[in-house]
Amino acid sequence: MVSTPALELEENAVKRFRDTTIVTGPVQGAGIANILILDRTSDGERRVIMAQEAELKDAGKEGLSLDLTNAFLQSSKEVIRNDYDYASTDFLRYWVPQDDMIQAVSSVAPNQMSSTDLRREIAIRKVDLEERLEGQYSKSLANALNLEDSLRKGPNHYSWNRRENNLESFAREHRIAEALRRDRAYATHRFEYNKKYSIPFGALCFVFLAVSLGLYAKKSGQTVGFILGAIISCLFWTLLMTGQIVGIRLGYSPFLSIWLPNILALTVGFVLFVIRIKK
Repeated sequence: MVSTPALELEENAVKRFRDTTIVTGPVQGAGIANILILDRTSDGERRVIMAQEAELKDAGKEGLSLDLTNAFLQSSKEVIRNDYDYASTDFLRYWVPQDDMIQAVSSVAPNQMSSTDLRREIAIRKVDLEERLEGQYSKSLANALNLEDSLRKGPNHYSWNRRENNLESFAREHRIAEALRRDRAYATHRFEYNKKYSIPFGALCFVFLAVSLGLYAKKSGQTVGFILGAIISCLFWTLLMTGQIVGIRLGYSPFLSIWLPNILALTVGFVLFVIRIKK
């Protein structure tokens, strides 16, 4: 794939290289029509690049390049979408580094990792997230200090006229920091790590629940038991998947979101067991 990158950019296809997504139109030789590129800038902003034509070139160890004709660019903040920049140009050279292409081939999804590798990846992402958060909070603090300075100096100082801009900048940087704190990639890895243990442990929870329910079952209740078991299994997986989806989107605790079905199974089983023993 590295030696012949042209083979990877097929006609009317979508290709992902790390943080870059390339959508291609008709392809003729090394020429591509109606190309769309989605990526992120070095500052973490979302960027969209569109071009009528593109020419694919192999740059060897440097990766591959796309020479775009009649290109349009737009970049926007992660949270504040109305804060954006745009530009148009007759010619633009876009680079896809070789490291990104190799990682796209060799990358492993969180649910395909072992628990040891996943724990190691979480630790790396945690350090990276803390560094980004520290930088973002520093920007928020700088805007807060500027706002405080303009308010303290009062209307007679020229900085008084900047108070609204300082307030808006502080609010924007703070919202960006909050969005970084709920980083989805980091959260997905944490949720998958908890699933590595919660699903096997769920078997023990089902055993305890089944014993408690079995104390109430009649000898001829095999069909009822099968139906009840199917309902409980569907409920377990529904709670598990819902907890993961909602937890990632709303920033809930991965432990509580993933382990909630097990906690409910143990609680219900324990309550039924105690009631049956008392009788």
